[in-house]
Amino acid sequence: MNGLLFIYVTDGSFALTTGTLDELTKYTFNTKSYFHHFCPTCGTEIIGGAGQRIGINVRTVDGIDLAKLKLDWYDGKTLL
Repeated sequence: MNGLLFIYVTDGSFALTTGTLDELTKYTFNTKSYFHHFCPTCGTEIIGGAGQRIGINVRTVDGIDLAKLKLDWYDGKTLL
C-alpha cells in the first residue's frame, strides 16, 4: 500500500497547474493500455491521459477535506 487515494475525472475537467502530461515521466505495465504519469521531482502520480479518465491522488489537491469525501471502492484489476 502506498497511501494513494485517487479521484477519477474526465480529461476535459482536469488541468495541470505547471507543465504538461508530456513533460512527466510515463510508464505502463501488463497490457500497456493505461498510462501512469508521475513527476520526476516529487513523485506525484497521475493515471490516464488524453482521451481517458484521469486518476489524481486527491491527497495532492489543496483545500480538500478528506473526512468529508464519500469513498467508493474501485477494482482496478479488472482494467488489466
